[in-house]
This record gives sequence, structure tokens and C-alpha cells, in this order.
Amino acid sequence: MSAGAAIFRNDQGIVSHIFTKRFSYSESLPGEVAALAWGAESAHRMAISNVVFLSDSVEAVNSVCCKTVQGRPTSLHHNIQDLVRIFQDTANQLGLWEVSWIP
Repeated sequence: MSAGAAIFRNDQGIVSHIFTKRFSYSESLPGEVAALAWGAESAHRMAISNVVFLSDSVEAVNSVCCKTVQGRPTSLHHNIQDLVRIFQDTANQLGLWEVSWIP
């Protein structure tokens, strides 16, 4: 089991929404990518257009930042390809977005 949190702040840094969700992944990378995808879906549902996604998993950040899933099928493990596609499809519906690693 893994858990994810989506914390939304406005342009002044004030927290506007906090959500948590439990995921059923036994490996950390799929759980981290699922949390990013869920965060993108949450932002899209709330019509938030400018989003900075933060993750403490450098592997998750590198995975979702690739240009296309189809363009790199062998470089992404099979258990995250669909999650990366969901993240990219949803994030691309937002106005501006970026993903950063936070150590």
C-alpha cells in the first residue's frame, strides 16, 4: 500500500485544498507515478490551470517528464506506462505545468 497527497496553493502560496488517497501498489515507483497522475486529475477537475507537481521520487519525475510514452516504450517499465500516459494526457489539458524533484 502507498499513499499520496495533493496540496494545492494559490499564487501567493496559501493552501486552498488538501487531498489524500491510498493506492494499492506494492512497489514505490508505480505508487509515486499514480500519485502524480491523481494530482493532475484533481487539478483538472478543479479547473486549476497552472500547476507545479512536486515529488520526492526522482524516478517518478523522470518517468512523467519523457516526451511521449509511445516514443520510449522500452525505457519505461511496463507497470508504469499506463500511469505515465494518464499523467501526461491529463497534465497536457492544464494551462501550464511542470514537474520537479524535491529531495
